Amino acid sequence: MGFGACLNCGGTGSEFDDQLGHTLCTNCGNVLEENRIVSEVGFSESATGAAVANGFMVSKDSANARGVRSDSREQTIANGHRRIAQVASQMNLKMKYIEEAQRYYNLAVANNFNKGRRIVCVVAACLYIVCRMNSIPYMLIDFSEALRVNVFVLGATFLRLVQTLNMVDPVKLPLVDPILYITRYASKLEFEDKTPDVIRDANRLVKRFSRDWLHVGRRPNGICAACLFIAARMHGFNRTKREIVRVVKICEATLQKRLDEFQETPSSKLTVSDFQTIWLEEQMDPPAFLKHKKRAAAAEEGEGEDEDGAETPRGSQDGEGENEGDADGEDEESLETEMDALMADEKIQRLLNTDEDLPEEAYIFLDDDADIRNVLLEEHEIQNKTEFWMEENKDWLEKQEQKRKRQEMEGDRPKRANIKRKKGPYLAQNHASAAEAATNMLTTKKTLSKKINYNVLTSALDFDEDSKSAIIGMGVAFSKGKGMSGSPAPFSVTGFGTVSVDDMVKEMVETG
Repeated sequence: MGFGACLNCGGTGSEFDDQLGHTLCTNCGNVLEENRIVSEVGFSESATGAAVANGFMVSKDSANARGVRSDSREQTIANGHRRIAQVASQMNLKMKYIEEAQRYYNLAVANNFNKGRRIVCVVAACLYIVCRMNSIPYMLIDFSEALRVNVFVLGATFLRLVQTLNMVDPVKLPLVDPILYITRYASKLEFEDKTPDVIRDANRLVKRFSRDWLHVGRRPNGICAACLFIAARMHGFNRTKREIVRVVKICEATLQKRLDEFQETPSSKLTVSDFQTIWLEEQMDPPAFLKHKKRAAAAEEGEGEDEDGAETPRGSQDGEGENEGDADGEDEESLETEMDALMADEKIQRLLNTDEDLPEEAYIFLDDDADIRNVLLEEHEIQNKTEFWMEENKDWLEKQEQKRKRQEMEGDRPKRANIKRKKGPYLAQNHASAAEAATNMLTTKKTLSKKINYNVLTSALDFDEDSKSAIIGMGVAFSKGKGMSGSPAPFSVTGFGTVSVDDMVKEMVETG
């Protein structure tokens, strides 16, 4: 590739440096081009004779060439991108949403958000942000089912990620609109050819909920469940609460609470045709505000004063509380009277006072008691209850049966006797001398070594006090070998041979 004249000297000669990738002027050495990347592909022959392309491949997401060891952050980003693609394909998301989620994951890694958190939680949070930004009808509970992760763990990770990326503002991260999920849930409830009509009325109900402040602070699936339930009844579909709850993934108490809140609004008093044609401009106060007003009004009514100015006890007016107290007292007295009459019966007293085992005929009169008849089961009830218990505890029964068979098999085998050797008590003995103690030890304990002549060692220890003093005076130390357990009779004194203790003592006595 040719270059023009050098800007420094005006020369036209140039040379390319393969090592640095620079193009230099041959006249003055000025660098005409740096880090030149060529598009030509060169090949070389390997040791096996195969053709190998020269150079490295650099991907768009990598800072290093392929074949060069990358750092841990690049590996983390690559694993996250691969995991995002897997989850997105499972959720049927388009490629542009995958790339957007990968960019959010890069920001999370740059802020060290992934440290100490599972990669699936961070991936789900990034994908959910993309769904919120692009109005895709997916909620966190959908990612929780796909990844088999606790939805509250995902929710906590999502909130932390939003705070880390500074996306708490609703302008940056829009709020969830329940209308997005109406079509999705309506298709699962199978309204047949009236599905568009049900969706239209459900969307109108969602707007009415928003107008009456019923959607603020509520989860979108709870609003969708209430609207679909009402819209289904408007078009003659008798969908139960259990069916709605199973599709929308909420509890029946939440659905009932949303229905109760809508029942307090003026729109709930309209007929089906009026609701489909009339839009009320008035709006209700938020449910929390109305609930507080009701509590305040009830407190004011309960704290009213009578004509004399004395304060009436809360919850009672015109002596109503006193009447209720009297009624409770009368009920307790009647119950005590009835119990005393039952306990005074002769048959009951005979059963209570006897210590002997009575025959079954003595208890026959109890069969006429209504409470006992309710407790006793009939044959078919006993059978049904037994079958139900066996089915519920089938696993436990199988384990018990396996345990019983294992014990029977072990019972057939002869048991090995566990012989425990009893150690005799240590008896302290007083010896007159060290020689006597050593002799006693050698005679009482088993043989310590086969290479020791214990007879010679015993005789060597039997010498008088003068010989002992002579030996000690010469500085001869009797080696005990392995501790105090004894030593071989022959031992080396000079290093040139071995001599027995007996020979050494005899030599000492002869020489005086």
